[in-house]
Amino acid sequence: MPFLTIGSARLATVAVLLSALVFVAVEGVLMAGFLGSIDQFVRDRRYDVVGNVRRFAVRVVAFQAIAFCSLLVSMAVLLVSPPLAVVGFAVGLVVYLLVYLTPFLVVVADLPLLAAFRRSVRLTTGRIEPVAFAAGYALVVAVVSLPVSVITNGGIPGVVLAAAIVGPAGLFLRPSPSGSPGRCSHRLTTTGRRPPTERNTPTGSVALGGL
Repeated sequence: MPFLTIGSARLATVAVLLSALVFVAVEGVLMAGFLGSIDQFVRDRRYDVVGNVRRFAVRVVAFQAIAFCSLLVSMAVLLVSPPLAVVGFAVGLVVYLLVYLTPFLVVVADLPLLAAFRRSVRLTTGRIEPVAFAAGYALVVAVVSLPVSVITNGGIPGVVLAAAIVGPAGLFLRPSPSGSPGRCSHRLTTTGRRPPTERNTPTGSVALGGL
């Protein structure tokens, strides 16, 4: 019986990890399609979800996987030494603020993942606007997430209603190059590898994903 118990626990652990990896992959694909389509619509008043998934999914999924692995490492450290919880939370928050722009930059500037990481760190350490945007992001997500989670339990009608709520919230959180009032905004210089017609645009806008 002990062997069966240990085996069952291991099987459950593997199942949870596999489910988490599938979730990370699906979330990354959806984020790539969502961010890419919003950015494309803002620029050209059209969007191609499938095309944006093909273009950005690998990099966005890789970012999500790195974030997930970092979370696993943090949880392991906390299990070994619970007193490190406060320090771990503080370090995690700082790291998040440094790199959270990465998927946006992958889409807006069409940067390789490593270059997007570096650009995110430069932007977040060089000006206050990205930090203000992160604060607004966290606030809106906190306000929207709970009711959306409850609504989605209502089946297909609930999912449709939740999408109607999340869509405007995502557009509200779109970084605005003009910094217009009522939006969390910052400038993202697009010097990536976009076609010439798109590279002429000095700033890029992209909606917030992952709500």
